Amino acid sequence: MDTLSQHVTGFAAAMEQVRRCSQDIDQIAETTNILALNATIEAMRAGDAGRTFAVVASEVKGLANDTRRATEEIGRTIDTLGGEAERVIAQIESGAEASREAKNSVIQIEQTINGVAELVEEVDRQNDQIARSTGTISGHVTRVQQVLESFDTAALHNESQLETAHHRMNDLELTASEMFDKIVKAGLSPKDSEMVDRAQLVAKEITERAQAALADGNLTTDALFDQDYRDVPGSNPPLYRTDLTQWADNNWRPVLDRVTAQGAPVRMCSQSDMNGFLPTHVSAHSRQPNGNLAHDTQFCRNGRILFDPLDQKAKRNTEPYMMAVYRQEGDGEKYLVVRNVYVPLIIGGRRWGDFELAYSFDD
Repeated sequence: MDTLSQHVTGFAAAMEQVRRCSQDIDQIAETTNILALNATIEAMRAGDAGRTFAVVASEVKGLANDTRRATEEIGRTIDTLGGEAERVIAQIESGAEASREAKNSVIQIEQTINGVAELVEEVDRQNDQIARSTGTISGHVTRVQQVLESFDTAALHNESQLETAHHRMNDLELTASEMFDKIVKAGLSPKDSEMVDRAQLVAKEITERAQAALADGNLTTDALFDQDYRDVPGSNPPLYRTDLTQWADNNWRPVLDRVTAQGAPVRMCSQSDMNGFLPTHVSAHSRQPNGNLAHDTQFCRNGRILFDPLDQKAKRNTEPYMMAVYRQEGDGEKYLVVRNVYVPLIIGGRRWGDFELAYSFDD
């Protein structure tokens, strides 16, 4: 486009030069025409002597006119060519400008491509770094997994050992309770025998209250032996209610509060049915749950179901009482070792459960 523009520009200059030459020729033709006119006038003055000269002057005049017409035609043609040349030059200049813009765009594209290439190289370097870091992390993760697997194995082993220890503790507790039961029943521990007598007296009162309520219709047999344990929503540890709950709160709880208020060596007393359900408890341990696990474990015991191996053994006992030594649950973390008397509760000729009196001779 630049070269073509230069050629057309040169062509336009040459056309301009031709136009000037045509003008010079036209000026010469004009002068020649004037001279021919003068010669014709002089030939007419000369008469016959100037006739031949007049013919020559007339031809010269005609030639001048023809030359003039030719220069006019050349002028018009040059003007036409000049206009065409100007339009071509304008188009060429426009194309040249577009070419320069395209060239600049190409330069920008080239710069952009170079920038992209540099970015791709940087990404490639980053990917390489990421790959190396990923390899390192993978190695660390593998080692962490190995450590976690080791911890998991150790935790399972510890859990198994704790489970074994728990079973052994239960077995030891059952064995100790069995030995203690035989000692007391053999009459070798008078102080414990006294606590048995107290427990049997309270159990008798508990039974008599239920018998009287059955007799006067204030309590039904179905309510007394109701085992439809309905859970208390949101309680933790879980609490349950039955048709016996309200009557037990009103009639058995006052007895429990009175016996517990006597103080040492009595620690606690309660009664549970054949499934370990506590329909009521002493007032101090019959509070409303507040969502705190330690609080609710220690102070919200009315409605709990406690049925560990020792309780299960007591429910199978058919003798007048059974002695035991066990860890009394406190807040779920701390326990108190107490002695316990289980006295069967026979109500309406049917075994309802047991009355329990927990005590300790330790200060």
